[in-house]
This record gives sequence, structure tokens and C-alpha cells, in this order.
Amino acid sequence: MVSEIAEMLFYDILQIQPSVMTGIFLKDLLNFLILPTIVLLIFLDFAATKFIGEEKKVYRKILIVAFYLIIVTQGFYGPFATFAANYMVIFLILAGALFFVGKIFGGQSASTIGRKIGDLRNKKIEREELRIREKILEDTINDIEREMNRINEFIRNSRGEERSRQERIFNELRRELSEKKKELERLQKIEKRSLRY
Repeated sequence: MVSEIAEMLFYDILQIQPSVMTGIFLKDLLNFLILPTIVLLIFLDFAATKFIGEEKKVYRKILIVAFYLIIVTQGFYGPFATFAANYMVIFLILAGALFFVGKIFGGQSASTIGRKIGDLRNKKIEREELRIREKILEDTINDIEREMNRINEFIRNSRGEERSRQERIFNELRRELSEKKKELERLQKIEKRSLRY
């Protein structure tokens, strides 16, 4: 009777391949039903929270059950359970490592550590963007200075109305150069601050 129920549960309902089963009911129940279901329910809770939100707990639980039933009836549970049973030791090692890393970093949760790693990556990207903007500004400043030198040479060799027009252009370029240099200094200060953190 127990073996018939086990066969129906594992082979027919959960669609787990007979070749991966050990034949020991309690071991198979633990490895292929209880542990994979716990892992799957944790994942489904996370997915349902992202899908519905944390406020609507009743709807979230209904969605978790619906997702679980869909996974089982569509035949996705068998491969997942086989994978989870084979790699449960690795899951435990990773969970233990996250726990100890969390304790080392002042008892922070793994999600906090993940956020901090993400923040470090984002700061690195921001610094790269700052360097690119600084390079563009430096190139623009160099272009403006070259244009100012060219116009200054032109002013020395010209007279009259053309000379006054070139002097206006020169003064506009000088103002633009001053603004670009201030912007470059501001970016360099931001970069220095970001390197400290």
C-alpha cells in the first residue's frame, strides 16, 4: 500500500524519474518532496512578493499555491526536484557561507551584503562615467584653447570690424573655457569624494 502511494506520488503526480529514486521511502520523501518543496516555496514567495507586493498576504499565498500547482501539473517539478536533490549540499554550503559572511559584516543580512556589492559596482560604473566626462571636457577645453589661439593670431593680423567681431568670439570662447574648467574641477572633486567611500 505504501509503495503504491509512493509510486503514484513520485512517478505519476510529481513526475520524478524512477532511475533517480533510491527506493528508501523516507529518504526519497525527504530528498525529492520535502526539501525541494521548501526551496521552491521560498522562491515562489519571493516571486509572488515581487508580483503582488508584501501588503496582500492572502493573495500572495494563493498565488504561491497556484504557481506550485502549475509547476507540478506541467511536469517541471520532477527535473527541479532531481536537480535540488543532487545539489542540496551545494545549496547548504552557499547558505552557510552567506550566513558567516553576514556575521563577519556585523550581522547584516545577505540581501544587505548583496546591496553593498551592487553599490560598489554602481560606484565603479559612476567613476568610469566621471572619467569619460572628464576626458570629454578636457578634449573640449583643448579644442577651445586651440580655437582661441587661432582667433588670437587672426586678431593680431586683422583690423576694423572683422577684428572686433573676432574679439567678441574670443571673449565668448574665454567665458566658455572658464565654465568648462569649473565643470571639470567639479567633476574631479566628485571623483575624489567617490574614491574615499
